[in-house]
Amino acid sequence: MSEASIVQSVGLFECASVLVVGFNRPDFMALQIAAIRSAAPKKLYIAVDGPRSGRDGEVELCCRVQECVSLVDWPCDVKTLFRDKNLGCKLSISSAITWFFEYEEEGIILEDDCAPTLDFFRFATAMLKKYRNDERVGAINGFNFFNLQSDMRVSYHFSRHMDVWGWASWRRIWNKYDVENYRQSARFEKAISSSKMTRYYKKVFLEYIKRLENGLSTWDVQLSLLFLAEGYLSIVPKERLISNMGCLIIGRLILLIMYIGLISG
Repeated sequence: MSEASIVQSVGLFECASVLVVGFNRPDFMALQIAAIRSAAPKKLYIAVDGPRSGRDGEVELCCRVQECVSLVDWPCDVKTLFRDKNLGCKLSISSAITWFFEYEEEGIILEDDCAPTLDFFRFATAMLKKYRNDERVGAINGFNFFNLQSDMRVSYHFSRHMDVWGWASWRRIWNKYDVENYRQSARFEKAISSSKMTRYYKKVFLEYIKRLENGLSTWDVQLSLLFLAEGYLSIVPKERLISNMGCLIIGRLILLIMYIGLISG
């Protein structure tokens, strides 16, 4: 079977387990559940961070997000992780993924502002199975910045870049993740100082390391640093299988910069 026909051949498929992470946007969570319904996974995990102190109306918003679990109307085993207090982006999302992989060997991870297509679930499920035992591969991306289409003869390619706008991975990868001690690996120090790393790529990573050390509350940069240290590859579909319902936060532009850095001289 050719690689280009993998997704089409799946047809009626059993979707991999899915984790969706939310906070205070009930409309986004409702849309996310609607998107997930098309794939009808048999196992769905929903994690919601708690309200921030002193924010008017946020308790109600978080409760409404939690209530979206009632929108799951297909045969499904649903597990929930609802926080009473706010942990913030860094800890709420990273701990939710840890919770997910305590139950699952592999699966799909979505934040509430990701808008996945049905083809994303098919693609991610097929790739999780195909590369389950390939230690070189760390994740499957759903987003493709350049959205290459008919000019590519294959349905996906490999990249050193890790993107978290809808992705899938394995417990074997997440077990190596540490949201705090991301610089302990000797391989990380070797990778960050490698002459093979482009100037822009290195500059971006060093800037974000500095911001992490100054208290930046995020979790995804640490994952990118893990991929850098371990040399993992990500699978990127030739066409964009996910869009983003939220606004592009300035910090997210790191992802495009990293892409440019990888292909720059």
